[in-house]
Amino acid sequence: YTGTSESNGRGWERAVSVELMGNGYDRSTNCGLKMHGGMGRVPEKNPKHSFRLTFKDEYGKKTLKYPIYGEENVARFNSLIVRTFYNYSWTHSDQTQRSRAQYGRDLWARRMQKRMGYDTSDGLYVNVFINGLYWGLYNLSERIDDDYCKYHFGGLKGDYDVVKREDYLEAAEGSLDKWNQLMRLSEKASLPETYKIITGQQPQSSGSNPETMLDVDNFIDYMLINHYSGNNDWDHHNWIALTNREDSTQGFRFICWDSEQTLFDASKNVLDVNNRDCPTYLFQNLMKNAAFKHRYIDRAYRHLEDDGGLLRPEQAIELWDSLQHVISLAIYAESARWGDYRKDVHTSGASELYRADVHHAREYKRLKEEFFPQRTEKLIAQLKQKGWYATVQAPSFLVNGEKLTDGDTISLYDELTLSQGSYIMYTTDGSYPVSWDDNATGKGTPEATLYSKENLTNNLSAGWVTLRAISKNGSNWSATVTRRVYVVDEE
Repeated sequence: YTGTSESNGRGWERAVSVELMGNGYDRSTNCGLKMHGGMGRVPEKNPKHSFRLTFKDEYGKKTLKYPIYGEENVARFNSLIVRTFYNYSWTHSDQTQRSRAQYGRDLWARRMQKRMGYDTSDGLYVNVFINGLYWGLYNLSERIDDDYCKYHFGGLKGDYDVVKREDYLEAAEGSLDKWNQLMRLSEKASLPETYKIITGQQPQSSGSNPETMLDVDNFIDYMLINHYSGNNDWDHHNWIALTNREDSTQGFRFICWDSEQTLFDASKNVLDVNNRDCPTYLFQNLMKNAAFKHRYIDRAYRHLEDDGGLLRPEQAIELWDSLQHVISLAIYAESARWGDYRKDVHTSGASELYRADVHHAREYKRLKEEFFPQRTEKLIAQLKQKGWYATVQAPSFLVNGEKLTDGDTISLYDELTLSQGSYIMYTTDGSYPVSWDDNATGKGTPEATLYSKENLTNNLSAGWVTLRAISKNGSNWSATVTRRVYVVDEE
């Protein structure tokens, strides 16, 4: 094969039979197969290509119905990607990248986004055999298209815009109209009324119904994953955003994609990346708005510092270990298949035999002992330097003197208190205690109460309750702390 990313279309598709087996899987089917990807399909750059499986009537059934990713996840697929590992793999043409191969960076980002509570492209490690020949370690992934949107979010597939950028900005599905509208609105996002239009709090014009242009929390968490991982190959390409243009309640969602050049340097700083009409352009524009900026600060604290934060070292390492555990034996087979490729087959400068117990183990040790333990604090320092992280200590909810965590059950007769700070505002209805929309310095909302030890428990009622609290020191506010707990009316 000597094609490029332009070598696509039906003429390049072939009928095949595929079988998924092992570890509880046993499903065979007929489908179409063609090459997938961009530079990774160029032979001199990477001999181990990615493939796309397409399910159509002409091959068998047009939809694969099988719980590839578990019974609790979407189990209908019109296409799947048998995704190779291009950057930071043993087949890459660059020696530095080969020496850092781990076969988990991209999937770490996608799994992290899923742990944060969002739909993403699920992935499954697989060993691939082609006509009986072992072809190596791959990742079987969902393809983000209109079928994916329909199965994950409902509605009609024709209602969705799927926007991405590889070589150029394009609508892979639908059109760019709503995306371009969002970009132009973001250029005036410092105005409170413009931000309200973007978030669906205010109609775009008199007499119209509000339309949500952006899923704000999804977007912020997507940016935090890329900021934390130090994504070095983004966002001039390697990103996907989607929206149901016929549903006014759904704004653009962002999905982590092709995050291979990540988790490398604990000091990497990508906060200033700003590519026109890409996610970073939207982000830099929105950060000029006080309400969005403090929403970012809240979520940065939640993931980087708060109890159980998913970007704290222990949580980030645990996710990394969960991926590496799956391939702990398969990585030896990958080494046997491809570890000598740049040494003996297609040389690319000085090379060597890449081994699981030497090169993979060495980089795994570096990540666990150096990168992950340091990265959280280094990112916090970078955010503080930009003024994107709170310098005031956040309050802490305590029940009978012990820290309150999400999901706890407490009683109306327990002693619920707040610590840290002499000026604390809180709410018990899930709303934010401080508003930034019309006042950059922040002001308490009508739903907020100034904390005193006596009044917090008195404001609770039985059932699920979402508590939010924020501290103030001088003119500076902390991040907002959120706890969702179940309250019972019994001692």
